[in-house]
Amino acid sequence: MDRFGALLNELSQIWQVDLYPEKGHLCRINYKNEIHFQLEYQENKERILVATFISDIPPGKYREQVLKNGLKYNNRIARFATLAYSDRNNQLVFYKYIYLWNLTGQKLALLLEKFIEKADEWKMAVEKGSPLPTEK
Repeated sequence: MDRFGALLNELSQIWQVDLYPEKGHLCRINYKNEIHFQLEYQENKERILVATFISDIPPGKYREQVLKNGLKYNNRIARFATLAYSDRNNQLVFYKYIYLWNLTGQKLALLLEKFIEKADEWKMAVEKGSPLPTEK
């Protein structure tokens, strides 16, 4: 079993769900029916890309505000992940690279839970029509 498969096996045990790599380098996860995200193992760069589509953003002034706030978020030194926009499907995207150095299933679970929490904050903000999540 390769490194990615071993990490997914550990994560499976922690979350009590069956996770397997598709095509050896992908894993799609539907976390508690709240958020769908994908893990993509990039072996040559020794990292995992975690990504999710957050929500549709309708064209207009609101989209401009969300994207402007997304740029501000991306410019923060302490940001957790990166926001992007997919013009192909008009959706806000949230993604993060997780490097394999010293990564365990437990550490991956903690990082993914924080990723889900932050992505959900943006999703709820967009669904409520707010241009950015409320600060905690």
